[in-house]
Amino acid sequence: MAKLIQLVFEYDPKPPFDAGDPERAAPEVLAAAAMRLDPLVAPVREAARRFAAQTMIDPPSTARY
Repeated sequence: MAKLIQLVFEYDPKPPFDAGDPERAAPEVLAAAAMRLDPLVAPVREAARRFAAQTMIDPPSTARY
């Protein structure tokens, strides 16, 4: 089904950079992403920590960006 959708939309990206994954992104790109995203992600992490504390589940400790 995914291949059919890709064909219907003619989705054939050829990105000019290979930085779509934290494993391949340059350190400065990761740092810039963290700087911009941390204010948005921090409240979600805090909510996850509170939920984990209530349910005795270990929350994830690191972000992928």
